[in-house]
Amino acid sequence: MNLNIKNSTLNLLGKHGDKQVIASSLFSAISGSLSLASQSIFLASRSKLNVHAFNMRVGDKVCIGQFHRVLFEETEYVICVARKLDNGFYEPYTVLSPVSGLLHMQVEMGTAVKPHDLTIVALAKFLFIIVFCVALFFTYMAKESFWESLFENLIIF
Repeated sequence: MNLNIKNSTLNLLGKHGDKQVIASSLFSAISGSLSLASQSIFLASRSKLNVHAFNMRVGDKVCIGQFHRVLFEETEYVICVARKLDNGFYEPYTVLSPVSGLLHMQVEMGTAVKPHDLTIVALAKFLFIIVFCVALFFTYMAKESFWESLFENLIIF
């Protein structure tokens, strides 16, 4: 097994992430908005992630991947779960080191949905239903026949 490991960065905003941060900074400078400026700083600080990129060659098969940390060594026996890309190239999902017991996984693989995210989605659905019902109620009340029938049946003492 031939193993090459190098430190790398992964841009979480994709290939246009730096342009988004620059545009946000320019808009905050032009508008003089303090909240937009703080958003730009937060976006710049959270948009890049330090990862270990590695190439692992076993025979004629080449595994290329990015993990948070790569702690296995070239001479170590590992178990790899990978997806075949093309022409002998593979994308490793996980690499298990039986000696150390460490399971190396791809970036953000194995993360769970946070409970507060589910609460926010449920609250958004609830608010949407409430707003829709209120809008439907006001649309129904806006008809003249509703007001006429209400005033006809109203008993004034």
